[in-house]
Amino acid sequence: MFSRSSTGAGPRDSTGDARKSAVPSIVSGDMCVTGDLSSDGEVQVDGQVTGDVSARTVLIGETGSVNGGVSADIVTVHGSVSGHIEARTVTLAKSARVVGDVIHESLAIDQGAYLEGHCKRLNQPAEEPEVAVSLISRDQSNDPLPDDGSSADAQGDEAATARQPASAAT
Repeated sequence: MFSRSSTGAGPRDSTGDARKSAVPSIVSGDMCVTGDLSSDGEVQVDGQVTGDVSARTVLIGETGSVNGGVSADIVTVHGSVSGHIEARTVTLAKSARVVGDVIHESLAIDQGAYLEGHCKRLNQPAEEPEVAVSLISRDQSNDPLPDDGSSADAQGDEAATARQPASAAT
C-alpha cells in the first residue's frame, strides 16, 4: 500500500539510477555534533557542528554554527562559521558571521554580513587577458626630463639634436 516496488517511480537522475539523497541531511537546532560530516548530497546545519563539513551543497541556517572547515560546491551561510570555507559558490546572508578565510570562484556578501578573514578566488577566468607593461626610458621618450633640475627649455636645442637620427644631424 505505502511501499514502492523495486521498479517503482522513485526519483532518478540522467543515468537512470535512483538519486542517493533527494532531501538534505539535517543537523537540527537541538543537536550538537562533534566530528566531521561528509555527504554526497546536501547538508543543512541548524545546530552545532565541531568539525569539518564536506558535501555537494552546505546550508548553515540562522541558528547553525560550524567550528571547523566547510567544503562544498555551493555554500550558503545564514549562521556562523569559525574556520575556512572552500567552495565554487559562496553566499553570506545578512545574518552570517564568518571568521576564517573564504576560497571561492563566486562570492556574494549581503549587506550586514560579518566576515573576518581573507577572500581568495580559486581560478582566474580564462577570458582575462594577460597584461603586458613596457617601460620607456627617458632617452627614448619624446619629452625627456632633465636630471639636474634645470628646465627643459635650457637644454632644448641639445636634446633635440641628440634625438635626431645620425643622417639628419649632418
